[in-house]
Amino acid sequence: MRPLYVTREVLFLTLRDASRVVIPAPWAMRYVEPAFSGGLGAALCLAAALGNAKRSVVVMAIWDAKNTARRVSRALGGGMSYGVIQWNAGSGTLAPVLSAMRSADPTSFKAAFPASSNYNALDSALTKGNSGDLYNWAVNQQATNASGWKAPFQNLARIQAFKDIQVATAVRERHQHVMAMIEFLRSLSSDLMKNVELVSYCALFDVAVQQQSLKPAAEAIKSRVASDHPTSQSALVRIAVEERAKAAKHVYVADCMSGRIGIIQQSPFSYTAYGQTSQRTNVNFNLISQDAHAYVCKI
Repeated sequence: MRPLYVTREVLFLTLRDASRVVIPAPWAMRYVEPAFSGGLGAALCLAAALGNAKRSVVVMAIWDAKNTARRVSRALGGGMSYGVIQWNAGSGTLAPVLSAMRSADPTSFKAAFPASSNYNALDSALTKGNSGDLYNWAVNQQATNASGWKAPFQNLARIQAFKDIQVATAVRERHQHVMAMIEFLRSLSSDLMKNVELVSYCALFDVAVQQQSLKPAAEAIKSRVASDHPTSQSALVRIAVEERAKAAKHVYVADCMSGRIGIIQQSPFSYTAYGQTSQRTNVNFNLISQDAHAYVCKI
């Protein structure tokens, strides 16, 4: 079984229509950005390079993402989310990303926000590092600037330096979460998790994007492992992602389950829970099939 070497790059394919995403063979590029539009239906791909210096193949697991701003229900306490992995104002994950953009190019960052955006309130919230103020700013903009509150974020999405910040932040943050999940699974079965398979890393990265960690499902995972006695890494990881999906808010359980199992089997998977049915799919599932059970080096 040949190893895979994960780079620190992330391949973001952000197209208006995810069904049109095509990665050309031999996938020799480390970073591709065919059409960063910030449009709906964008596809987010984690890129890993195969560990053969003569064959710098880029393959990867895919999950859904949108590099756009969207309203988040007040009942969920989000206010708004933005970016390729939808950092959230209410949870405190969005402020550091926006602050990094502002620090990198204050002039361009400010210019993205027209007068109707009440930039001074946003600037104050970021300076204070106060997620509550950022949440209030977002909710106020949605109420008083309904037709234009998304425009500044579309402007930010067109600036290369800010797109690079999103890439760097996403891979740094989520890789750390994946490693924490891997260590947890190793505590349950060090033999099965000795070498981490590509498909396992991809499925856990999807957990990191949507739910950050396995902690809310830790006891359920332990219980199922004790009763099911998984004999392969795939079986162990499937238990982990299934139990974590079940621990999501009811409205998201079906989506989480469909996405994770789709990655594991590299084909669409339909799931129904709490009155919701989801079948997440992506035309690039096949990209990981040839290397699904190769292992990721240095993990």
